[in-house]
This record gives sequence, structure tokens and C-alpha cells, in this order.
Amino acid sequence: MKKPALWLFVILMRFCIAAEHHETFLEPIASDHVIEMIVEKPQQDHYPAIILLHGLHNAGCKSMTPFFNYWLEQGFAVGAISMPGFGKSSGTRDFCGPSTLHALNVAIDKIKRELEISEFVLMGFGPGGLAAVLLATQREDMTCIIATHNVFDLLQHKGEQDPLMTFLQNQGYDFNFHDDLSLMARSPIYHIDKITAPIFLLHRKQHPTFDEQDAIAFHQAMLAEGKECQLVIKDKSPGQNTLNFSLREVMKECGSWLSDFVPGNF
Repeated sequence: MKKPALWLFVILMRFCIAAEHHETFLEPIASDHVIEMIVEKPQQDHYPAIILLHGLHNAGCKSMTPFFNYWLEQGFAVGAISMPGFGKSSGTRDFCGPSTLHALNVAIDKIKRELEISEFVLMGFGPGGLAAVLLATQREDMTCIIATHNVFDLLQHKGEQDPLMTFLQNQGYDFNFHDDLSLMARSPIYHIDKITAPIFLLHRKQHPTFDEQDAIAFHQAMLAEGKECQLVIKDKSPGQNTLNFSLREVMKECGSWLSDFVPGNF
């Protein structure tokens, strides 16, 4: 019985030591708002960096744990952020509007200081992917962007009966669903000239909410403007019950592309 007890002790100690390196911050955005983020450095002195933006999970950055741990194992410094209204971040869910982008910019600057990095990969899922692409119109410190399940032209979804708008309202997002300027501000297809980073797009075929034609149109518009962009539209595997992409799927599709920008075999 001694050996199993010893192994359990070793496993628990390894978990506790790893957890100590995990730092959680609640960074002030305004007098009454904070944004949550977690960061961790690898053991070595020199490392690439990646920042993760979650999808629709209420837990925010804590929902990114499998991806967070994967990138640590690959030797990356890692940061993850809870967007306003998710996790422990306060504020309104404005679907990648000005408040969210401002909060993310503050959080990214904080993560860069903590990790001592000058540039980073930005990986986002769903709304986090949309935020990542929009941030590329405001920042020039991203090595590249990986984004899944996105909408790139909200004007095409304007209307009470549109499934996407209904979905967003049901998810508790609060912004002007009827104002053209509000919709355009959240639509990367109208801001392609300002995008500064290469983008990899991963989209689920026949997704009921995020139309693949939206991704195709954005991809074509990016290429027409001479921007670097790759799009993969992937069907569900037989017997697969979720439309979300697993860690394995994401890395299988984007790994070789990512290797062109950062060291590693993914």
C-alpha cells in the first residue's frame, strides 16, 4: 500500500507546484469595472507567447484550461482573458463592441508586462475569435491570429428574425441590433485595410448560427486586399455530438500553418 500512497503524494505535489505558477489578475478598467486574466511562464528563459480568448462559456478564461495547459507543455508563455460579463470580469456583454475591445487591450498590455513579451499569437473561439480579428485592426504586436466560428458581416444579419441576432439576444448580449454603424463596428469585413496580422480561420460546416458563407466572403475579401488568410471549413466527424472544435481538431488543422510563424511542431 505504500507505493500507491507515494505516487498519489507525488502527483498532488506536482499539481500544487504547477498551480503556484498560475497567476490570476483582476485588472481595473474603470472605477467600477475589472477584467480577469490568468498568466503563466514556462521554465526556459526564451519562449514564444500566446493569448487565449474564450467563446460562449460563462466561466470565461477558466474554460480555456485544456488549451492553456497544451501551450504551456509546448513551451509557450500563456495568457487567457475573460471578456466583460464572463468569468470574474465585470461589465456588459456588448459582443466585441468598444467596451469589450478596450477591456481586452488593457488586459493584453497587462499580460505582455507580466510575461515580458513584445509580440504574441492570439487564439479566439466564437466571440473571442471575432474580438481577436477586430483587435488586429487596432494593434500591431500580434504574430498571427487563429479564430474559430465567426461572423464577419453583421449587417447581413440585421433583422428581428435572423437566427444569429436571436441567438445573441438569448445569450445576453446587449448592443444596438438595429443600428448600421453599431453593426459595422463589429464587422471585420469593413475594416480589412486596417488588419495587421495573418489570420487562420476554422469553421464548422453547416453551423446553425455562424454561417460558413460569412467566413468564405471574409476570406475572399482578405485575399483580394492582399492580406494573408487561410480558411478551413470542417465537417463533424461521424458520431460527433458537438459543433465545438476540440483541441486535437484545432491543432490538426492549424498546426502546420502556425509553424510558419512560431517555432514548434504542433
